[in-house]
Amino acid sequence: MGFFIEITLILLPVIIVSGSALFVIKQMKGKNERGTLYRKKTKQAQDLLDSLIPLGMLLASLSAC
Repeated sequence: MGFFIEITLILLPVIIVSGSALFVIKQMKGKNERGTLYRKKTKQAQDLLDSLIPLGMLLASLSAC
């Protein structure tokens, strides 16, 4: 019984962070399809923003643990 609880406590933060990341991705995808997602004026600025989003998600997930 204790082994199951220990495994659950280890996996619970990973499951919560993954669920949050999937929620954010689905929200961004929906906004992009509706055309309400904010876009930068230059392609270079938009590419920089797009490349920093996964990094921000990674840092947020690491800080949550």
